[in-house]
Amino acid sequence: MLETLKTLDSDRMDALLKAAPRKVREELYRRLGIKAKSSAFSLKSRANEKGGRVLASLADGKDPGREVLEELVRSYLFGRRALLSSALDHLKVRHSEGLTDQDLEFLEALEPKQVMALQEALAEHDPVDVRLYLDLMRVPHQAG
Repeated sequence: MLETLKTLDSDRMDALLKAAPRKVREELYRRLGIKAKSSAFSLKSRANEKGGRVLASLADGKDPGREVLEELVRSYLFGRRALLSSALDHLKVRHSEGLTDQDLEFLEALEPKQVMALQEALAEHDPVDVRLYLDLMRVPHQAG
C-alpha cells in the first residue's frame, strides 16, 4: 500500500487526507514528523500543502505504518460506495451499498485469473481508486 500511495499526485493525497478523521490525520502527521497546525498568526493557509508534504515524507523513506495508511485509505474509499458495491457484486458478497460484515480475507488468496476478472469488473471506476481498494484488501497478483 505504501508504494501505491507514493505514486499519488498531491491532489489525490489531499482528497485522502480530507476524507480521513482528524485523529487519523494527526497520527499520520505525527509519525511523518509534519506539523499538524500552522501558526495562528500565519496569513497563508497551509491546508493545501499537506498532501504534498505527506508525499514528500513518504518519498524520503518515512513509513507511518500499515495501520495508519489503511485507515487513511479506508476513510477515502468509504466515499466511493459505487466502487465498493461493484467489487462486492462481482465477488458475490452480500452487502448494503458497498458495506458488508462478511469476512473478506479470501481476497488475499485470489488466483491471478480471478484478480484480472475483478480488475476488469472495476474498469469503469477510477484506476487509482481501484488500485487503492485492491491494496487495502491485500489482493495479490495485481496488474498495472
